[in-house]
Amino acid sequence: MNIRNLLYAGMRVFHPASLAAVLILSTPLSAGPPTTSDPGELRRQLRAIGAKIQAEQAALRRREGEAGRVRSKLLELDRRIQAVAQESDALRVRVWNTEHRLQELTRRRARMGERVRRSRDSLARVLPALQRLRRGGAVRVLLSLDDPQALERSLHYLRYVRTALAGQLSEALGSLREATALEEEAQTQRRQLETQQERLSASRKRLDDAYAERKAQLARLEQAVSAARDRLGALKQRQDALTKLLDELEAAVENLPVPEVVQFSRLRGRLPWPAEGRVVNLYGQPRAGTSTRWRGAVIEARLGDPVRAVAHGRVVYADWFRGYGFLLIVDHGDGYMSLYGYNQAIYKTLGEWVEAGERIASVGMSGPREKPGVYFELRHKGVAMNPARWCSKARRGAADNRRRETSPGAERHSAAR
Repeated sequence: MNIRNLLYAGMRVFHPASLAAVLILSTPLSAGPPTTSDPGELRRQLRAIGAKIQAEQAALRRREGEAGRVRSKLLELDRRIQAVAQESDALRVRVWNTEHRLQELTRRRARMGERVRRSRDSLARVLPALQRLRRGGAVRVLLSLDDPQALERSLHYLRYVRTALAGQLSEALGSLREATALEEEAQTQRRQLETQQERLSASRKRLDDAYAERKAQLARLEQAVSAARDRLGALKQRQDALTKLLDELEAAVENLPVPEVVQFSRLRGRLPWPAEGRVVNLYGQPRAGTSTRWRGAVIEARLGDPVRAVAHGRVVYADWFRGYGFLLIVDHGDGYMSLYGYNQAIYKTLGEWVEAGERIASVGMSGPREKPGVYFELRHKGVAMNPARWCSKARRGAADNRRRETSPGAERHSAAR
């Protein structure tokens, strides 16, 4: 891009030194759409990009903070899953031990049952013999068929066997009842452990589901963070590129040659008025409802009529200004400035050269105006001058009538310039 050629083609150029010398007003608001090579537009773009960068940085910090919180939650879930896994492993060992013990108790109960059965069988064989011996022993002794002492010994032996078998049976029954109780207890414990296993399995499933959901959320956040960083990087690149272009434009403006024109100071009394119409407010007159005086003139004109530059110069301001509506300021060199306010539209942009009589705006009602008109002001090194002393008298019309209405103090104030 040939910066110098673009500047000569009429692009906007911001002139900070000139603008500072002219304005004693407040900061301007936004104006209409500019060209892409306009420094004023570049500054607006830089401000917009700066705001976007701040917004992206804030959003990035929020997403990074949220991602950090999700990572912390994932770590907490991981620890809980690990704790449940450890508890499940310990419970699995307890279940295995209980199953092993239950099998052992089942075998023991079976052995005790077999022992009871054998004891009962033995006792069943001894009891009938003892009963027969009792019934038939007395008869045999009376008939002298057997030795009474031998019979007594047999009875004693059978009684001993019966008592022993009865004791074994009672002991076996006790052991059987004990084994049965232990087996039932082990079965109850196994059911409790199985219930705990089911609870732990359900808890593990909930934790796994929550972990998977958080993992997916983290993936989305990391993707959003990555996209935000890409956008932020692109914005910063754009910011750097615009800053570089703006620096080049401003450096080129500093080296622009000023065309050879008649010095503005020699045009005193020969300047045209910027618009056709009646001058309704004069320099130095009191402003209605205030303690201040007019620092320029107000020309009442038809809405949309042309507003023309009074002399050759370069536009140093073209934007909305509080109290002046759409305001355009032309730098005529040597500290001379002309201001045009209340415009309906502005046709020149910052940095453009304008010729005397060239249309630069249209009559409007922007700012505080209730009727169409143009605010016209001349300044030299920041000090307002009386436009009536610089402009030709051909269009003054109502200005002379209005001057008769001014106070003597205003006349003296006007004559000072």
